[in-house]
Parts: sequence; structure tokens; C-alpha cells
Amino acid sequence: MILNLKMKIKTYKCEYCEKKYKDEKIFLKHKCRFKERYENKTKKINQLGFLLFEQHHTLLQGAKIKKTYGDFVKSSLYKLFINLATYVLETKVLYPEKYLNFLICNKIRTQLWNKDVSYEKYILDLLEKESMFDGVSRTLKLMQSWAIKNNDTYNNFFKKAPKPLIYYYITQGEISPWVLYCSKSGLNFLKSLLDEEIEKLKPFINPFSWRRKLIINKKEVEFLTDLFTRENI
Repeated sequence: MILNLKMKIKTYKCEYCEKKYKDEKIFLKHKCRFKERYENKTKKINQLGFLLFEQHHTLLQGAKIKKTYGDFVKSSLYKLFINLATYVLETKVLYPEKYLNFLICNKIRTQLWNKDVSYEKYILDLLEKESMFDGVSRTLKLMQSWAIKNNDTYNNFFKKAPKPLIYYYITQGEISPWVLYCSKSGLNFLKSLLDEEIEKLKPFINPFSWRRKLIINKKEVEFLTDLFTRENI
């Protein structure tokens, strides 16, 4: 009686791309894009990219089942959200999740998600629609941060901070028109600008729109004016 014995050949399988190898040495040297994505899981960009990927999935599909990092790694949208996360971190985007929501709700093409033209539209929309509390809180935090770095008091921000720096913060949405128009030092800063500088800032401080808003919101204006006067801002 002849026994037909077959030798079982050991194989090595990549748990990420599922590719199989017979040679252990070659397997250990194996690299694939999925494996590299898993290895980058703890990086800040990947963590943010995954968070935005999850939000995107929820907004579009309203799915109750959460996506896993494994889903993200193998998704065709991986590069899109890594690029978006990179832009968010490098640009210091205000409220990344709100930014993504804005992109989706306004049907902005994905090719433009990490472009300044899209972010500026978002900033203008944010400044116009956000609550007085949110805008003022963000600006005061910025002023306090500047004071700590410069060993000064935060109420000196508009008086002592370099004009180009303040100008830049306004264009980035860091400074709310609520503070500019309701504080003495904010108004003095605006008055110190040249006509061409004011012209470039108009989209961000929208004088016409804010004139109406301040008239309609008299109580908020009185509250802020009193607060900023007491704080000598």
C-alpha cells in the first residue's frame, strides 16, 4: 500500500494587503501602502484625517455604524483626507469639523478642499454667522496668548501688536468684527489703516453688513462696549 503524503508548504500572509509569500525573508521585507498607512496610525495627520473621514461618512450617509481605522486605510478617500488634514494643520484651520461641514454643504469640489480660496469662503461665512459669544471668546483667547508670549497685558493687543500681525489675524478669521467694532482700541486700529488696507480687509470686516448687525443687536453691543471699557480694551 502506497501512502500519498503531501508536504504542507508554509506560507506567510500580509494582514494588510493579504498578499502571500513562501519565503519568510522576503515576507519580512514586504512593504505595502496599506501597511505603511497602519504604521502611521498614531501620527497627528492620520488621526485628524481619520476623524474627518468618519465625519464625512456620517454627514453623507447618516450611518450609525462607525467607520474603523481599517476602513479608512483601505478607502479610496484616504489620500483626500490625509491631504485635507495636512492643510488643516499647516493653515491652522478654525474648527476643522465645521470646515468640512461647510465644504460638503456648499458642494465644493474635493480638488478645492485644501485650497485657500475655499478656506477664505468658509472664514467669511463663519464671521458672518457665528454667535457673538464664539467670536469674542476666540478673539480674547488670541489676545491673551499674545500677551503671554510678549510679557504684556491682553488689553494692549491692538495698541502694541505689530500692525501686519493684527492684519493677518483678521484675514484668518482669528479676530471677530464684534471686538473690532465694539472696542475703542479695535476701532482705533481700523482708523490707523490706509485706504488700500481697509479695502483689502472689507470682505472680513464687512462695514455695511456689520453696521446693520450692530443696530439690530443693541443689547449685545451695550454689553460688549461696557465690558471692553472696563477692561480698557
